[in-house]
Amino acid sequence: MNELRWADEIAALDVRLRRVGPTAYVSMSGEADICGWRALNAMTDTLTNDSTAVSEVVFDLTGLTFACVRTMCVLTEVCRRLSSQGVHTSIRGMQPVVARVANLVEADLPGVASISRN
Repeated sequence: MNELRWADEIAALDVRLRRVGPTAYVSMSGEADICGWRALNAMTDTLTNDSTAVSEVVFDLTGLTFACVRTMCVLTEVCRRLSSQGVHTSIRGMQPVVARVANLVEADLPGVASISRN
């Protein structure tokens, strides 16, 4: 079980990617403001360009205390790319403040089977 980590100190964002068999777990913690989406983008490139196939990606947003619209748009694009590759995606643990921002782009989250909010 490997874990990769991307951090953006300016945005106080931490993104971790862990693989367990065919499932990838992406956890985000901190604040994903206008600068923080770059860490998510870097993780996405690694995940979608990985030669080892994944069948499911679980995004755990429990530790994410803020996300800007740009971050949610990047997450939307990640889900689209994964969906086009036949990968099932889900989002878990969305905090209320993040859910409010997600509601702005929620309709554009294809391939996300479930969004659970705290």
